[in-house]
Amino acid sequence: MVACVDAALGASPLVARVLPASGRDRPRTRRVLLMAPPGPRIQGLTFAVEPPRDAPRQLAVEYTWPGASGMAPPEEPKLAALEGQAVADIAVRLLREVRARCAPTAAGEPACSMVQQSRVGRCTLGV
Repeated sequence: MVACVDAALGASPLVARVLPASGRDRPRTRRVLLMAPPGPRIQGLTFAVEPPRDAPRQLAVEYTWPGASGMAPPEEPKLAALEGQAVADIAVRLLREVRARCAPTAAGEPACSMVQQSRVGRCTLGV
């Protein structure tokens, strides 16, 4: 499954580059640099096959919500909301692309939510 995900991400027109995530405890996680990031503070996201071991149960995408990183100067709230929605849309599209190639019989649609005190967006799709 991980090799298929790597190939699907590498073939996506949304993706500029796919890199392994740092840390030994994340063998099924990739850092994805976007071809056309929605803003200067969002350059990429993480894509994972979860859980990190055993049979895959879901695909997950996480990204830092714009304006939540504490960077100075603070981002204008309306712009941050637009960029955040844009990266959420990219996450959903990537999940659908990977599902089509690697788990075509998986049912359902991606579900997105905010985690970590609304600083991180997370979208998942069961496989």
